[in-house]
Amino acid sequence: MKSIDDGQTWDTLFSSPDLGFTLVTFSFEIFQDRIFISAKDGKLIELDKNGNLIKIISINKSPIWDVEIIDTNNIVVVFSGEVLKSTNGGDTWQTIYNESARMIGFDSVNKGLMILQKSSCPTDVFQANDLIASTVNGGLDWQESQETTTNLGTSFRNSQKMDAGIWYIMTGNTLIEIKEK
Repeated sequence: MKSIDDGQTWDTLFSSPDLGFTLVTFSFEIFQDRIFISAKDGKLIELDKNGNLIKIISINKSPIWDVEIIDTNNIVVVFSGEVLKSTNGGDTWQTIYNESARMIGFDSVNKGLMILQKSSCPTDVFQANDLIASTVNGGLDWQESQETTTNLGTSFRNSQKMDAGIWYIMTGNTLIEIKEK
């Protein structure tokens, strides 16, 4: 939806049957003048700021949990149990992590942060031991923090970059600040 009169009236910006969601996780990312929206059936929809369809990137895995647009070529997509990265705008994909994770974000093509699930116990009350990990080589290797937190990834809601090397993540009822060394 979009409004050009301070919310008094609304017009549809973009609509598609690919956007029929019933999932808890949903992700979209704004990069420069483009909007990238995770869609059903492992699709990533790219729109211009006026809602015009630029392209549909088919990843053929679903559901998409998180999307990170680093630049026009470098895209990271998180699924349940796998993280993929493209270095050519979504034409091809490489696995950069093969367990459950949640995306915090990338400062650059090389530097990024994720929440990694290290172990889980699916009892009556789901419990997972999660930690924050960083990369300096585009996700080929992850430096894991020594401290684990129960259900950090499960209660993860959102992340925002404040400045280069400074991230805030909202998880459950806690706001966490992460600063680069």
